Amino acid sequence: MHPKCQIQKEQLLSSPHWLCMERAKCYTDIYRETEGEAPPIRAAKALTKTFEEMSLEIYPEEILVGNKASQYVAPPFAPEKGDFNYVFKYLLPRLERFGYHILPKHKRVLFKEIIPYWEGRSVRALKVKKFKENGLSSGLNLSIKEIFRKFRAFGLAHLIGLVNEDEQLDESSESTGKRIQRFSKNLSLLFNLSKIIPALKGGAQDNVKGRGRCIDTQAHIVVGHKNVLKYGFKGIKEKAHKRLESVKTEKEKDFLRSVEMVCDAIREFSKRFSNLARIKAKDETNNERKKELLELAEVCEKVPWNPPQSFYSAIQSLWFTQNAVLISYGAGSGITPGRVDQLLYPYYKKDIEEGKITKDKVLRLLEEFIIKINNNVVVWPNIAGVRLNHLGSDIENITIGGLSRNGDDACNELSYLFIEAIKNTKLATSASFRISKKTPEDFLKKVVELHKETNGPALFNDEIVIEAMMKDGYSLEDARDYCLVGCVEPNGNGDTFGATGGVKVYFPTALDLVFNRGKTTFFGNQDTDDLGNPQDFLSFGEFMNAYYKQLEQLVLYVAEANNLRDEIWAERFPNPLISCTIDGCIENAKDMTAGGAKYNFVAIGGGGLGTIADSLAAIKRFVYDEKSIKMKDLMLALECNFKSSEPLRQHIVNGPKFGNDDDYVDEIAVELVDRFCEMTSSKKLKSGGHYKASFISYGLNIYEGALEPATPDGRRAGQPISNSISPTNGAEKKGPTATINSLAKIDHTKIGFGDSLNMRFPKYLLNSNKGVESLEALIQTYFEKGGFHIQFNTIGTETLRDAKEHPEKYEDLIVRVSGYSAYFTRLGKEIQDDIIERTEFGDSF
Repeated sequence: MHPKCQIQKEQLLSSPHWLCMERAKCYTDIYRETEGEAPPIRAAKALTKTFEEMSLEIYPEEILVGNKASQYVAPPFAPEKGDFNYVFKYLLPRLERFGYHILPKHKRVLFKEIIPYWEGRSVRALKVKKFKENGLSSGLNLSIKEIFRKFRAFGLAHLIGLVNEDEQLDESSESTGKRIQRFSKNLSLLFNLSKIIPALKGGAQDNVKGRGRCIDTQAHIVVGHKNVLKYGFKGIKEKAHKRLESVKTEKEKDFLRSVEMVCDAIREFSKRFSNLARIKAKDETNNERKKELLELAEVCEKVPWNPPQSFYSAIQSLWFTQNAVLISYGAGSGITPGRVDQLLYPYYKKDIEEGKITKDKVLRLLEEFIIKINNNVVVWPNIAGVRLNHLGSDIENITIGGLSRNGDDACNELSYLFIEAIKNTKLATSASFRISKKTPEDFLKKVVELHKETNGPALFNDEIVIEAMMKDGYSLEDARDYCLVGCVEPNGNGDTFGATGGVKVYFPTALDLVFNRGKTTFFGNQDTDDLGNPQDFLSFGEFMNAYYKQLEQLVLYVAEANNLRDEIWAERFPNPLISCTIDGCIENAKDMTAGGAKYNFVAIGGGGLGTIADSLAAIKRFVYDEKSIKMKDLMLALECNFKSSEPLRQHIVNGPKFGNDDDYVDEIAVELVDRFCEMTSSKKLKSGGHYKASFISYGLNIYEGALEPATPDGRRAGQPISNSISPTNGAEKKGPTATINSLAKIDHTKIGFGDSLNMRFPKYLLNSNKGVESLEALIQTYFEKGGFHIQFNTIGTETLRDAKEHPEKYEDLIVRVSGYSAYFTRLGKEIQDDIIERTEFGDSF
């Protein structure tokens, strides 16, 4: 790695995390001043003020510029969304103890100006109101009867642990002194519940009737970088100005005027950096650095306002636009650069052929770009028994390789240089590698060999993804040009508004609703229909009919909730900057939030496929086929978390498990996926388009399991549910080939927004050519059978356990959590345990 990039990497990993209020203050001021004005104009004015007033910095080692906040590591806080407002309001002391810093002046502004103004005005506040008005809310039932049910189902230790991850009541054997110490700490916690309960209630406002999930953010968007590179914001402004000649409504006019305003704003923002570079160059004594600053000043004077003319100006334009849209949208957005090797290759090819740039300079720029996209932070509230990785968690997924729009292999020299840059930087880079039948063998080998250095690559099957996208209405050319957004979700390249994150149901919850006759154990409200006592169901088919009716209700609820939430975005919080880059928005004179894009979709995620497949298989075998367990006894065991029912639990633990090429359970999983995909795709968006299914966990399967009671697969209450589309941890007993055979029985072309298969292998496997070739063969076999996606952690169990006990020795240990990578030692212990407990296929080849 270039020495100056090494300095930037070290700064990234060692810098403290800050809470910067500059963006929040600017937006609050403008929205206060512009009450009654058109929403897109308000958004444009707020962004303009932010670009004019926010702190700028050009760090000594960088040659790509664009910062998001006043501190090196700090997320741009968007108070209009509302999600972080309640976190700061109730949990700021916890965040400060966790390691976040905030300047006293910023704290005063936060509590005296920002939070008070957005009370009742944010997406969250308006969303919660709409949910209540439409009967979609389901708060925590704290009646005596339901509290007793919760204690019985989960136990005191787990319930206290939901609000106090680090100091749970420990029911295992330990010294009397430690027990007294723990009890006193938890007693202190109970006295402070008045502060914690409001935070829990605030967090539960994402809960949709039946325990679905609909967050405030329309997460995960692929920016139209192709259009910025082709036209520059000057050309985009000209398109908007021309479209103004044919507008039919004031709404169309307001949107197009807002586009002109944000185009001008980003030009002035870039000029501010150009001027700063010249000022720094004037005082610079090092001739090499002076030359870099002057070149930087010249580049920022031209792009992204104009189309770039060189590789350097192209990558600066791409990064500057990426940074600007992150500021406009705020943290927690999953804004994606897209097919970076395809976007930048024409400029690379031209400059290399003309001798205007060296490969060493290109590699330095790619390394710096990768470091910058890893400088993204989401402020996760550390409640509900889970602590997520904050740094790198606002995923900026890059897509490399695959087919071109005309169907040829698109791998190029820049694709390989990106691989080298990822290898050199060794960061938690979310990199998606598209693999087609035309992909060169050496390209796949280099991707596999990346695992010797880091656990970041994700691999996608072009043939399956393209077919899936065409089923959802994409043209063949647009489908071939797909990018990965968020974790593993395929999306159009700058032509789609596809909010792929934040709306979800949980398959074990539908089972809980069957057993509790329309109530969830944790929340305790009558949310769905009472379909009768399961003890009276005479067949497994009758049981499954009840299960699918409950699942259909959950899907319907979250679809209705999302439509209500999206109305708020469309009516109040458009984003003209991102919209003007996306195909269709200027042509339709309509913001992306209002259906302006060429393609429009929203994901409904399904969580816990492995857990539910194993649970339903256990019911089928032991209750209906073998009749070795009575439904009544099973239900009683689940209600009390298998207390006094360990023999029964052991019996069902040894039942059929998804991931072992066993048709008995695999057929259940296949049918469930088919039915869920049909349920989602039949639901329409009010802005046009339809919902698409996804099977991803975002690394939240620990949190998701924390609110689920015991399940018939033998899982205890509060334990994690299975991640993404993967089998339950430890269930795969017959090796990796059996696992991929199980997964390949699913028709992945029906899963429009993708799924994630996680597997783990020991590091030593990559020490030989045979091991590398074995992993290549596994990938190719899975894809030939119809698999969608696969990714690996190549770390032994003992290494992970040692890293958990001695984090200081493993500060840069990268793991693949779900569809994203993270620093293992910065994860909460429950997520670490979940990764450790995944099956390690050691001697399987």
